[in-house]
Amino acid sequence: MERFVSNLPHRTTARLWVFGALERTASALASKRPGQYASAPLLAPLILSATGASTLLLAYLSYKSKTRFGKLDRLISRHAKLTDKSRQQLAELRREQSAEVKGIRADQKQLLQQLRALQQQQKALQQTCSELSGSQGQVRERIKELNNSIADCQLNLSYVSSLSNIPLRFPIFYGRWTVDGVTAKSIVDAVRELRPAVVLELGSGSSTALIAAILEQMGLTNTRHIAVDHLAPYLDATRQNVELQDLNRKVEYWHCPLEEPGGNGVAHWYSDLPAKLGDTKIDLLVVDGPPGATQPEARRPALEVLRPFLSPGAIVILDDTTRPEEGKILEKWKEQYPEIEIKLEEHGKGCAKIYVGKAREKVD
Repeated sequence: MERFVSNLPHRTTARLWVFGALERTASALASKRPGQYASAPLLAPLILSATGASTLLLAYLSYKSKTRFGKLDRLISRHAKLTDKSRQQLAELRREQSAEVKGIRADQKQLLQQLRALQQQQKALQQTCSELSGSQGQVRERIKELNNSIADCQLNLSYVSSLSNIPLRFPIFYGRWTVDGVTAKSIVDAVRELRPAVVLELGSGSSTALIAAILEQMGLTNTRHIAVDHLAPYLDATRQNVELQDLNRKVEYWHCPLEEPGGNGVAHWYSDLPAKLGDTKIDLLVVDGPPGATQPEARRPALEVLRPFLSPGAIVILDDTTRPEEGKILEKWKEQYPEIEIKLEEHGKGCAKIYVGKAREKVD
């Protein structure tokens, strides 16, 4: 039987064939059908050995089951080990994920703080830009003023350098409360242009020594040079400075305190100046006094009082014309005396060269 079964093509096929044959034999015997029963002798060995075959098949199936169950147990065990490892890995991944989340949240919080700080800085910058935009015009005006100041300094330096050929024993200070280089050059140019017979200064100082030096250099020994001041100490200091220059000419120093003369409506003017002048005709009048702090438009009376004393071709130099008060004085002089011509120098402290009468032709 075992040999018969082993010769079958497949053990599973043998099992099915044996049980099929047994079932058919049992059915034939039970029905007592001769046709079916005739083949029973051929199957007798199988019938007699049915128990052995069944035992053999059961043993085989048991072996296969054990083998398969062993593999399954190993797979389950391996799966369990993998599952434990996976759980450990999963727990580790979760811990790492939790740590990463905490780190991300911390970074997010820090970034939010930085963002708020940047927003505050942006707000401050916008406010600064707004303020700068509002003050841009002021900055431009300030830059313009600085550029003008630089140009004035350069021009003033060039003018002072052009006066270096005038014979002076000691340098003259130009600027601030005295005439600057622009006014000094205008005075020297006027002396060279007019070759005046009479020069009158209202306000003494550096200009007094400068005029005395240029008159001596030009050989105008007969020119009358008069320096007027309302302060006696300042007039004495001017006299000493001119004497230190060792100039061989005489300067007249007139002390004329400021007072209100009667009848002409002019306040705080040099007292007795018209009386002292008498019939003198002035060719060059330098107006650098009285000081602007004495009264509003303090120098306006110069032309009003001294106009009758000016020669037909006289020149008047007015200093400090960049000041508002002197600007008003020039406007009023234009209205009062339409025949005059004004040449304005706007650099430095500013000065105006005013041509009177026939001098108008020189301007044209």
